[in-house]
Amino acid sequence: MKHDEVTEFTRALFQTDGFDDITEAATSGAYIGGMAAAHQDAGIAANYMHAADLLVDQALKDDLAYDVVLPVLFLYRHALELRLKAVVRPQKPDHDLAGLVRKLDQMLQDRLGRRLPDTLVERVIDIANHDARADAFRFHTGKSRKGAPGQPHFPEEIWVDLAYLRDVATWIDARLREVQATLRDAGSGEVSEDV
Repeated sequence: MKHDEVTEFTRALFQTDGFDDITEAATSGAYIGGMAAAHQDAGIAANYMHAADLLVDQALKDDLAYDVVLPVLFLYRHALELRLKAVVRPQKPDHDLAGLVRKLDQMLQDRLGRRLPDTLVERVIDIANHDARADAFRFHTGKSRKGAPGQPHFPEEIWVDLAYLRDVATWIDARLREVQATLRDAGSGEVSEDV
C-alpha cells in the first residue's frame, strides 16, 4: 500500500483533544495518563509482561525467536524492575534488580519473618548479572568511560529459551504480586496499593 506522506501522516501521534470521534468500541489505540490510572508502576509492569508474552507466543508459533529475543528480554526485565519498585519503593530510583530483590527479601524478613524463595532471588540476580544497567537488552555495546569505545554486552553466544523465560517471568511476577498484597494487608506503609 502506497502512502501519501504529505496528507496521510499529518495527525499527531499523541492526541490530547478531539476525543469526540473515539468510541468505547475503538480498538486501534488506547488512552494513557489521566483517568487511565492503571498506568502506575504495577499496572505498567503488567502491560510489559503482557507485551512480552504476546511476542513470545508469536515467535514460538512462527519460528521467530531470534528476531524478538532481545526485545522480549527487555520487556520482561523492565516489567520485573517496575514490579519490584512498586513493592520496594526505593528512595533513589535506579535499575539495580539485584539490589531491589535483596531489599524486598530483607523487607519480608523484617516485617513478616519470612524470605523470598531462593530460586526467585537467583533468577532475578541471573537477569541482573546479564543486564546490570538496563541497557544490555537494548544496545549492542555498553556505555564507555571517557570516550573509549564500548564493549559488546554479549561477546560470546548465550542461549535463551523463550518459553522457559516466559514461564519464569510469569512465576516471578505472580510471586511478587502476592508479596505486594501480603505486605499491603500486613499494614506495611511503604508498599504501593496498585497490584
